[in-house]
Amino acid sequence: GDYILSRKFLDQFIEPAMTFIEADHKLRPWADGLEPGLLAKKLKLTPEQLPVVVEYLELIKRITQEKGLLKLTSHTAQLKPDQLRLQGRLNARLSASPLSAPTKKDFIDEDPQYEVIINFLRDKGDLLELKGGILLTKRDFESISNNLVEYLKKVKQATASDIKTFLKTSRK
Repeated sequence: GDYILSRKFLDQFIEPAMTFIEADHKLRPWADGLEPGLLAKKLKLTPEQLPVVVEYLELIKRITQEKGLLKLTSHTAQLKPDQLRLQGRLNARLSASPLSAPTKKDFIDEDPQYEVIINFLRDKGDLLELKGGILLTKRDFESISNNLVEYLKKVKQATASDIKTFLKTSRK
């Protein structure tokens, strides 16, 4: 049946929720937030109570919900210093030869930390992941796309082989 949750009931979750979410942000600063289910488990909330508690925390402007994840209103996802160095290496290698750079799997096999960085950049829209784990920076993708459009305007029609030759790539 229906039941009413009092403000006193809701207030008891403010401090533990804030502490838990803040700890998650410190542990994973690159993450956009945490799954609501993790908060429910930590605070021992029922499936009926969770949305009410989350709505209350949003109402009092302690947290926001973005992409289905919970975060403190002050949180902005960012990489740690060692991850920033790895990001620089990733970008340099991708831009050095965009159409023949290593795949996502190649990077992760080399260093598992690349997965966090690739996901972070992809979620921000700075990196595109194509079929087969092919990675392109947004800038390289736009440049390749513009060049290809110009080429197709000029030649009117082209086979996949023509396009591969024009792009100087062996990838499909």
